[in-house]
Amino acid sequence: MRILFNIKHTTLLLFVLFFNSIEAQNTAVLDYTITNTNDTIYGTFKQEKLVGIHPKNKQITIHSLENVSTLRQNDVVYKRISSKLKKDKSVVYTKFNSEFISIEPKQPDFIKNRNLDSVFGRLKKSIFRSKSLETKDRIQVKIDKRSTTSYKDNNVIYDLKTIDTTILSVEKKVFLKRLIKGKVNLYEYRILRSEVGNVSPETFYIVEKNNQLFLIPNSNYKQHLIDLFIENTPLVDLIDDEFYRLENLYLIVKYYNTN
Repeated sequence: MRILFNIKHTTLLLFVLFFNSIEAQNTAVLDYTITNTNDTIYGTFKQEKLVGIHPKNKQITIHSLENVSTLRQNDVVYKRISSKLKKDKSVVYTKFNSEFISIEPKQPDFIKNRNLDSVFGRLKKSIFRSKSLETKDRIQVKIDKRSTTSYKDNNVIYDLKTIDTTILSVEKKVFLKRLIKGKVNLYEYRILRSEVGNVSPETFYIVEKNNQLFLIPNSNYKQHLIDLFIENTPLVDLIDDEFYRLENLYLIVKYYNTN
């Protein structure tokens, strides 16, 4: 029992040291919650709970969202909403869960071509045709993988990338949802997985480093991330000790880009 206690105590101490080191250096690489009493608690989200150090007693605690008014996850700020929220077409809504929502002004959609020219307007979707952009002059501009390099839809940018056989069974060009752009880019890729009697979407994450794409698997992700960021020893330590997990991949990439 004493050995187990010592191991737990050592892990806890390492967590505190890691946390204090990050917090002192840059709280931008942490999530946070703001309580109803205006305490800001920094940490990392694990399954909709914040693991952090309380600002008053400096104890590591797992915080539910019961007494929280505002939270930030992956640089998106969510506020607790009432059930009487009225939808507005001039803003973009993003859900954290049924109680917390982010509301941001809607930015103009655009399409960027290979000459890096941008055409602004409103993106239109069709079940039977490719997406297209309608300009203010009612001109229709089609999103085409032969000429389009990126586009913005509902404040989200999608970049055209070539996925090779190390990621998919067949090499092809796809538009990936951009999550972070920097020294290292992070993308989200959603595909439909077909099983017997069921078709469901599955989300994968792809890191672009040195112009090469790396798929981060949902299982055994830790070793892949350690290998990918091996030159950044402090970050590797945080991944290895599970301060950052797969669900904190955004913060991992942001940490790498800012250190």
